[in-house]
Amino acid sequence: MAPSIYKEYDCQFTSESQEINLTLKLKNMIISMQTGIAQVHCFRLLALVILL
Repeated sequence: MAPSIYKEYDCQFTSESQEINLTLKLKNMIISMQTGIAQVHCFRLLALVILL
């Protein structure tokens, strides 16, 4: 019983980590756009993310 619970927790933890990483990437993109660095590239990445 215990191993399956740990397995579910690991899966949940992994997905949460991926969400955190995605959030950080989005924050970095927003900062880049605000400072005007690689603005067009950021919009292209955002479009790719939306399309995926």
